[in-house]
Amino acid sequence: MEGALARLAALPLFEGIPPDALKPLVAAMRERALGSGELLCGRADPGDRLFVVIEGRLRVSVMTVEGRELSMRIVGAGEMVGEIAAFDGGLRSTDITAIAPTRVSALASETLFAAFERHPRIARNALKIMCERLRDATSQLETIALYPIEQRLARLLLLALRDTAATPGRRTPVALDLSQTEIAQLLGATRSKVNVALGKLEQAGALRRTSDRLFCDRDLLERIAEAGHALQL
Repeated sequence: MEGALARLAALPLFEGIPPDALKPLVAAMRERALGSGELLCGRADPGDRLFVVIEGRLRVSVMTVEGRELSMRIVGAGEMVGEIAAFDGGLRSTDITAIAPTRVSALASETLFAAFERHPRIARNALKIMCERLRDATSQLETIALYPIEQRLARLLLLALRDTAATPGRRTPVALDLSQTEIAQLLGATRSKVNVALGKLEQAGALRRTSDRLFCDRDLLERIAEAGHALQL
């Protein structure tokens, strides 16, 4: 119970809510295990609950009738997913698929709404979260529609670096934890184009690759992300 309570309390949705007030929610949550590649919920499924990732990773994506897939985001341990449909009671707008062995804990909408009534702060937090989701979706659509692949990749790397402290004069390691295929799905590109874009960014000095990590020049990435600086785009 303590671990589940800590995970719930750490979510932005419950910021400012006393841990004791979250205990009824924890008691109502139900765990589910998924294998890699298993669908947690599909587009147009009923949106009657949200999920907290205990371990593993999930991909939130949409797929066209031709079979093309666009990843909206990758969700890891300690994060929440499925909240949009859970909040409005509508149908799911995306597929949510495990991309590694994953465990989630589900919280039913009716339990969440009861908590909204007891603690209006949760509803205010939910509104803030939805605004952030809308901003992120708008930014992703803008990036895919308007920018070359190198600039899209630079923007993704900057997003991964957002909470990482930079050391002046040194490249910053980025813990992206994504395969090139997963990066391609997030950027609306192919794996081969992502590989070429990584090479161009490396040639421009914006990053250095090792066998398991990327080291990024944040300032140069920001210039590339905005104007394609130092690249022939």
